[in-house]
Amino acid sequence: MKEIKEEVSLDRNSISLVQKGRPFPAFDSDINTLWVIHPFLFSSSTSRIKLDWEHDAFRWIGKQDLHKFETVPKLKEALARATEETTASRSINPPIKARLMGIREDKVHGASELSRRALAAMKSLAQLSNATTSEDLLSELRVLGYELMNSHPSMAPLTNLVGRSLHAAEGKAVEVSTVWELKQAVSAIFDQVVGESEAAVHKIAVNAAQLIQDHATVLTHSRSSTVSETLKQAVATGKRVRVIVTESRPLFEGRVVAEELSDLGVPVTLVVDSAIGSVMATVDLCLVGADSVLFDGSVVNKIGTYLLAMTAREHSRPFYVVCEKSKFNLRSIFEPKFEIEEKDPSEVLPHPTKHFVTVRNPYFDRTPGKFVSRLITEDGELPVQELPVVFRKMVSETCI
Repeated sequence: MKEIKEEVSLDRNSISLVQKGRPFPAFDSDINTLWVIHPFLFSSSTSRIKLDWEHDAFRWIGKQDLHKFETVPKLKEALARATEETTASRSINPPIKARLMGIREDKVHGASELSRRALAAMKSLAQLSNATTSEDLLSELRVLGYELMNSHPSMAPLTNLVGRSLHAAEGKAVEVSTVWELKQAVSAIFDQVVGESEAAVHKIAVNAAQLIQDHATVLTHSRSSTVSETLKQAVATGKRVRVIVTESRPLFEGRVVAEELSDLGVPVTLVVDSAIGSVMATVDLCLVGADSVLFDGSVVNKIGTYLLAMTAREHSRPFYVVCEKSKFNLRSIFEPKFEIEEKDPSEVLPHPTKHFVTVRNPYFDRTPGKFVSRLITEDGELPVQELPVVFRKMVSETCI
């Protein structure tokens, strides 16, 4: 409000807030600076403007004429963010909206599975759209993309894979001449991104398995498909590995991991979560996955990971994290506060009997980057100190 009054002399009595858009990043490569743009859309009860000393002229224009003028950077994107989100739910056709609702309400599947479903929904929209221009098709894809990203804000892969696909689609739009060509191009983009995501896990496993020596004892916590693939890769190369698996309460997914590893012929010891201090002296390395990696280098994973990392540090044992780069939470650049999800207390205590007993079930915790020995991705090992550079590059290639 203060800035508006200074620039155009409109006060609180003359304007009203219509919509606040979700903030988004803008990277300025000329000065190597990442800006965060917070879009606000106001309506004015008057068309009379009085400029301050910084300006010499003004003109009221329609949104459709914005491209005819030189504006401040990212004005078009900010306006689209503030206006498209006001009509998002109404502008999505019913079959696609049903798929969106299914993804939004899904409490069972993980981020990778939901990300693939999201990309499939985006591809279907491109194929079913009645858009007659490339810009209209891109607008529809943006609306659905932002809705999908917001369906599970804490799931970094959902934001990254959808956002990267949108960015690639916008780049492709300037290369084709018809909306039909764009539909074909964006469908291929969604297929490519899904394929790259599926291939990433194998690449990580190959990279991480090299850190496991023959006859090593590995301690893992929770259930991670990337950790399981890494151990399979180590065994496939002839290494004899022993694994200690925590139960990973409250849903005991560690028991499933123990059975899966046993089927591979890997000797497994299953322990309760609180036993990690007792067994750490017998461990050569700790290996966990990640639900999300934040800009400051901290790792969000199943509750108990933080305690495991601290115990590993106390015993001078390496603590390795394996995950796809798609799990780098780009929103954490400009949304540093990360909400830790809590789930149904009945998972901890099915039948509470005491009136003054409160049960909490935080599902994840946040392990500071200083406890991470190495972060292994599909591109190889990545020092935590280099994350800011990687995050900024990824932001420049993603629509968030």
